[in-house]
Amino acid sequence: MSNLNILVFHKVVEDEASEWADVRLALFVQLLEAANTNNQAIVSISDWAENNSGELAFSFDDGHSSDFDIVLPLLKEYGVHGTFFVTPNYVGKKGYMSWEQIKALGDAGMEIGSHSLNHPYMTTLSTEQLLAELKDSKIQIEQHT
Repeated sequence: MSNLNILVFHKVVEDEASEWADVRLALFVQLLEAANTNNQAIVSISDWAENNSGELAFSFDDGHSSDFDIVLPLLKEYGVHGTFFVTPNYVGKKGYMSWEQIKALGDAGMEIGSHSLNHPYMTTLSTEQLLAELKDSKIQIEQHT
């Protein structure tokens, strides 16, 4: 069984990073180039779990609009896949993807997963609240994709 290294991204930005979790586009392209040069497969998390192939996965959290505008074209260009964890109650808000864009990610072969319904601090929730966050998020994602 091979190991899986997951690189977790929040927002890829063309200019200077404005938040702690932003990744500049130039660095993201550099990562893609390095993987390509080294014949490193980049797979979705589920693809790795099912096929035990590839050692690197890219994960994108929250559903930022840059996932569709910047990341998707690059992943397609390099012929790799990623896993996108979306937060349904952020969908359609400024800076976040629409349901149509999220569906297009899935149609392009990308994996779509739940990042909870409202993005709370999960450790502060009761069991009932936690289950509702996970269940309701999954239901909404399945309905729209």
